[in-house]
Order: sequence, then structure tokens, then C-alpha cells
Amino acid sequence: MATRAMRILAWIGGGLAVLVLLVAGFFVVIFDWNWLRSPIESRAGGAVGRGVAIEGNLDVDLGRVTRIRAERVRVGNPPWTRDPEMARFEAIEIAIRLWPLLSGRVELPDVKLIHPTVALEKNRAGEANWQFSTTAAKVAAPEKRSQFPIIERLVIEDGQLAYRDPASGIHIDSRIHTAVGGDPAHEKVRLSGQGSFKGEPARFNVEAGSLLTLRETKEPYPILVEAAIGATRAKAEGTIDEPLKMAGVYLDLALSGQDMAAVFPLFGIPLPPTRPYSISGKLRHDGPNWTFSEARGKVGDSDLSGGLTVVTGGERPILRANLLSKRLALADLAGFIGARPGEKDKPTDRVLPDHPVNLDKLRAMDVDVRFKGQRVEAPGLPMDGLEADLTIQDGLARLDPLAFAIAQGTFAGTVVLDGRQNIPQASMNMTISRMDLHRFLANTRFGPETSGTLAGKLELAGQGRSTAELLAAAHGRATLMMSGGSLSALLMEAAGLDVAEALGFALSEDKRVPVRCLVADFAVTQGNAKAQALVLDTADTVITGGGTIDLGNEHMNLRLEAHPKDPSPLSVRAPVEIGGRLGKPKVTIDAKTQAARGGLAIALGALLTPLAALIPFLEPGLGEDRDCGQLIQQAQAPR
Repeated sequence: MATRAMRILAWIGGGLAVLVLLVAGFFVVIFDWNWLRSPIESRAGGAVGRGVAIEGNLDVDLGRVTRIRAERVRVGNPPWTRDPEMARFEAIEIAIRLWPLLSGRVELPDVKLIHPTVALEKNRAGEANWQFSTTAAKVAAPEKRSQFPIIERLVIEDGQLAYRDPASGIHIDSRIHTAVGGDPAHEKVRLSGQGSFKGEPARFNVEAGSLLTLRETKEPYPILVEAAIGATRAKAEGTIDEPLKMAGVYLDLALSGQDMAAVFPLFGIPLPPTRPYSISGKLRHDGPNWTFSEARGKVGDSDLSGGLTVVTGGERPILRANLLSKRLALADLAGFIGARPGEKDKPTDRVLPDHPVNLDKLRAMDVDVRFKGQRVEAPGLPMDGLEADLTIQDGLARLDPLAFAIAQGTFAGTVVLDGRQNIPQASMNMTISRMDLHRFLANTRFGPETSGTLAGKLELAGQGRSTAELLAAAHGRATLMMSGGSLSALLMEAAGLDVAEALGFALSEDKRVPVRCLVADFAVTQGNAKAQALVLDTADTVITGGGTIDLGNEHMNLRLEAHPKDPSPLSVRAPVEIGGRLGKPKVTIDAKTQAARGGLAIALGALLTPLAALIPFLEPGLGEDRDCGQLIQQAQAPR
């Protein structure tokens, strides 16, 4: 009986199994996968927190490797965006292995995106439309390479990718596709696109390891990127340990372009305008540090080497650099003072740079840079070297020290630019020490007959949006002194007038004017430099002067008069006037007015007395030379 009962149960079970198979087969034949579109849309939309629609056909081909094709798929945008859709696809085709799903492993032999259009966007508050709900973000953005789905082959056909970030002024529209072939385990993903970046044409090519390689944590991920934005060219080739985190970056980077200031929108480094450049080095990224080391290249006519590090993660990025130029062309530094290096402007007699200070750049990053130029090339200037330490903190820039080695002397001090306010404020405290005038003019026709030791001070402060505006509002003092030596008469004859004769110089046979002391001392108020003392003391004559230099309109109005030490009458002692613009001065002789004869005592008493205030300055500037000191004593002597 028991055996018979078992047989009956077996027949019943077998019959039920056959019935289930027949019913399942029936449903497979008549089932339409489009019936599942609505629940799939609802489930997917809930996961990402926005609308998802499948407007075309949905088809599933079941098997060990199941293939899914969805047509006209659309993904919505958050409410704050301009466009209703973040992405749309003419079709998405996915092949998935079913058995690995049982163990939670996602294996996708093929993924194909046909005519995808993706618009990525940020608003001014920093929100991004690709930031989905928490649940979707965990699936869509794995934190580790090993968590990335196994995608053996990815194909993108004729895609369009847009990126908009109004806060950064970035708008990119590009086309993107992949080219694949060969062994899926070793083939490379190739992406290329073109569009615009801040109004400049842009194009790029990316060649990277396969998506299978992306999952392999034991080997660095290989990548090659070539990009061009306007005149800027960049090429980076190497490996990345953690591509999803951009950690462990080891790339050989080469950059070139017409102006390094164009790099600021790309990397956020506040560089001034430059001449054409080409530089290469090794880019590393680990933790908060981006390091560009072993850098070598050229900027204009200057070579450049060294390295820099950008530290991120704080309130502002921090740039630290140590740079060296073995051959520095002074013209390549024009951008640091607000001029336009290499730009051929219309002819002008204005000499002060008027390019506005870029406050956004000044405030974008804190900076600590040490720069050294071993040999400085400046036409007409015998410069031997340059050293500068630049720090910027919260928009406050400081060059301390800024030191030029010139004509065996120095021109050194401190320059401060405060960009924390809408109108920058600046101050300069520079000293000229032991500058050899003969060496200074060695490469000119005035050199052979000119000698002496120069010293001076420049103390100015002001506010303005450019160098020209700053000087136009400046206040402070400027002093230049020379003790001993001689001046070339050609310096005067260069004006096209017989100034030497007008001032009554007794020239030696070699056309030299022997000099005991020369002092030019100007007080500057609201950009107007007024001569406090303007004196040239020679063996037989004291030349005194006065007048002003208006830094705002770049106009000068100076007057020189000769006072003979010998009371015997001279045939000619006419005042000399220097006027016109700084870039094109005019020297004239006031033939109608003859200087007062025998007026040395009056001149020394009235005009040279301010020299007494310069006594503390003489020792550090001119050492043991006493000629200027004697002149001051003479000015202070009873009359």
C-alpha cells in the first residue's frame, strides 16, 4: 500500500510539474516585458529621487547571460535646473550574468549606450544635478575600485556631454564616444570630445585601461589625457592607484600656451600674465597634496626649473614653490607689475602700467614662493641676479625680500599689496646701496666718462586698481644720492641742447663733469613728487633745482640753476627746464632769464638745508665717502 501511495504522489507531482512548465511556457510566449515599464520607472525614480521614464520598447532576452534593451530612456533633473532632463538615451543595452547575482556579484559582459545626451550642471550654491539620493549614490558611486561593477566592454555611440558651472564660468558642450576592439581584458577605453571652455574652443582625447582593469586593485590604472583649451595645451600620461578617489596619481605632465594666466581657470593657481611658455614635470597627488616636481621649461626668453605643491582641504588652497631661473629676461616679469608682457600696444608716451589688479586671483589661494634668478638680462641694465620671496595670505601679498643685484650694488626691500579690500592698497620700501654708476652705464655711450657710487631710498604707499592708479595716489619719499665720480657731458648733449654750456660746466678734456655730490630728494603727496632738494655739487659750480613730477598724468616740470663758486662773472648761466611727459621729456634753456650771479650762499641756505635730514642715510648708503657730508655742513654754516 505504501508503495502504491508513493507512486500516486509521484504521478501527481510529475503532473503538477508538467502543468507548471506548460503555464510558464505559455506566459513566456505571450508575456510582454513592456508591462513592467511602469513598476521599473517607479522603482528607479524612487531610488534616484527624480523622474525616470522608459518611453520606448523594453525587451529582455532570458538566458545564462540575459540581455536587456530599453529604448528612449529619460532621467529627470532636480527642480532648480534649467532643463527638465539630466540624461536621455536612444537606447540602453545591458548584458548581465544571472548566476553571479545570487552571491551579490554584478557581472556585465556588455554595456552599450546609444546616442546618449547627458547634461551635468551645478548651481551657484554648489549643488550638482548628479547628486542622487543616498541609496542611489551608494550604488552609482562606489568608493573603491573593487566595488565597481564588472563591465567587460563599454560602448558609447555618438554621445553628447554638457557641463555647466556658472559660479566658475564654465560651459562645456562636447561629443563623446568609445572605440573598442581586441581582448576585452586588455583593450583600452578611448574618449574624445570637443566644445568650449569659458568662450575658448576646447577638445580632448582620453585613453585609459579597460573597465576590467579599473577593478584590479593590484595594478595602477593607466591613463593618457591630451587636451587643448584655446591656446593652452596639456598632456598627462601615467597611472592612478585609486581613480575613483584621484589618489596615488603619478603622471608626466606637459603644459604649453601663450599666457600662463590662462591656467588659472583650469587649476586655480593665481598666475600673472606671461609671455608664451612651455613646461613639463611630474605630477603627483596623494592625500590633500598635489605636487609638480622636476619642472623644467621656458617662459618667454627665460628658463624655469623647480617644483611646487598645492595643499587642498583648508579654507583656501595653499601653494608652496621653490623656483630657479638660470637665465631670466626682465621683460618676462612685466605681468607682476601690471604690464602686458609681449603685447604690442599702440604707440604711447605713458610708461606706468595700467592693467588692473585681479582681486579674484589674489584672494583665491594662499602662496609661499621662493624665486631666484641667477643671471638677469635687462637691456641697458647690468643686473647680476634677482631673489624674491612672495607670500599671499587671505589676499595680502608681500614680497620680502625683493632684491636685485645690479651694477655691483643692490636694489632691495619690501613690497606689500593688500587686496582684501575692493580698492587695493600698496606700500614699497626699497633701498639702493653702493650701485656703481660707471658699471650701470657701461653698455651705453655715456659709460666711459661716467663714474660714482649711487645710493637711495624709495618709500611709497598708496591705493588704486593698477600700478598707475597706485602711484597717482601715492605718498612718501624718494631719494637718490651719488658721492664722488663724474658725469658725462653727453648725457646733457643727448637732449639736443648745449645744456652743459648753459649751466656753466667747466669740462675736462675727456668731456667729464667732475662731481663731488649729487642729491635728488622728492616728497610725494597724492602722486605729486615735489623736489625738496635737487643738488649737483662740482668743483666750481653748485647746480640747484626744484619743481614737481606728477605721477598721475605722468608729467614733469623741473628747473635747474647754476651757482658758481668762483665769483668772477660767467658769460652764460641760463636756467634749464625739463618738462613734458615721463615717456617723452623735453629739455629747454630759458635764455630770457639769466640765473643770479653770486647766489651760492642764498642757494645753499634756502635749498640745501633739507639735506640735513639725510645725514642718517649717508652712512649705510655711501660708507666713508664724505663729499655729500661736507656739502651739508656747508649748507648749515653761518652766512
